Formats: sequence, C-alpha cells, structure tokens
Amino acid sequence: MKKIVNILLFFLLILEFSRVYLPTVSHEIIGTLLIVLMIIHLIQNKAYFKNLAKGKYNNKRTTMLVVNILFTTTFVLSVLFGLLSSQDLFRFLNINSLSIIKLHKIFAFCSWDCT
Repeated sequence: MKKIVNILLFFLLILEFSRVYLPTVSHEIIGTLLIVLMIIHLIQNKAYFKNLAKGKYNNKRTTMLVVNILFTTTFVLSVLFGLLSSQDLFRFLNINSLSIIKLHKIFAFCSWDCT
C-alpha cells in the first residue's frame, strides 16, 4: 500500500506541475488528491516521527530532516495559498488576490525544488 501511495504522489505531483496543460478544475482536483495522499503518506510513516528524537544525527540524517521540514513547509504553504485562490472547487475560500496566486506559485515552485 505504501508503494502505491508513493507512486501516486509522484505521478500526481508531476501532473500537477503540468498546470499549463490542465483546466483549472482538473488542477484543483489533482491538488485535492495530493493533499489526501500526503495525509495518508504521513499516517503510513508515523514511525518516522516517533523516531525523530531517538538515535544520533549524522550529516545524512540531519540533511534529510532539513529537506523534509523545508518540503513540508513549502507544501503546506502552497496548499494554503492554493485553497485561497481556488476558482472552482473551493471558490468560497477565494479572496481574489493576485498576491495570493503569486504566493501559491512561489511556494509550489519551492516545494518542487525540495523534492
């Protein structure tokens, strides 16, 4: 099950970054699926969080922790600003601001750089 979730996350993330070729509603549906899959992924890997305080931190482990924190932060911010700029599925959250859309794009780009 973990492998299926990881493969789906990978392909949906690539598809999501094909925004130019997707209608807005498809982009928002895929984004919503990514949120759900990311939550499932985190639940499946809860042992990782339990072991954060255990053991010694070498360079590799520290680097992986920093990358995970950066990705999680940028992903959450991208999701937040994406929801606030939704034009179809979550229109009721839309605050009609070009700044919000720009922030969504910036954090989406940054989260892609962290992967």
